[in-house]
Amino acid sequence: MMKRCLAGVLLVLAGCLLVCWHFGIWSRQDYMDYQYLGDNYALGHDLWHGRIGQGQDVEDVTLKAQPHCISRLGRFTELSYFPGGPRDGGIPMEMMVLVGKDGKLISAGFGGCFGERYFFRMNREDDKEYQKEVQRRFIDHRP
Repeated sequence: MMKRCLAGVLLVLAGCLLVCWHFGIWSRQDYMDYQYLGDNYALGHDLWHGRIGQGQDVEDVTLKAQPHCISRLGRFTELSYFPGGPRDGGIPMEMMVLVGKDGKLISAGFGGCFGERYFFRMNREDDKEYQKEVQRRFIDHRP
């Protein structure tokens, strides 16, 4: 009887580990992020599961889910998605942003007042170049 009980517990634990591994959920916060992404962003689960990844064509992503805002910054394209749809003004409290360079994705993440999560990040050189373009456009106000 004790062996059967122990075998049942081990089987349940193995099943739980398999489910966690499959979904990439290892904490309560991961679970909450996963649920929130699926409920609020069309690309949320695709990014989480790696079906959208670094190097993917930006056009393919825009065909899958039309961004609420597209910004062109030199060689970079920024795709922004907001929960609940496009914004009519004001400052969004949260958003999902995907960045492409020369037509290929190099970064994707979401965040807001609650924190942030990156699915993949651009390298340092691209980040420096991207930050210069952001400053040129939004701080120096040059097209």
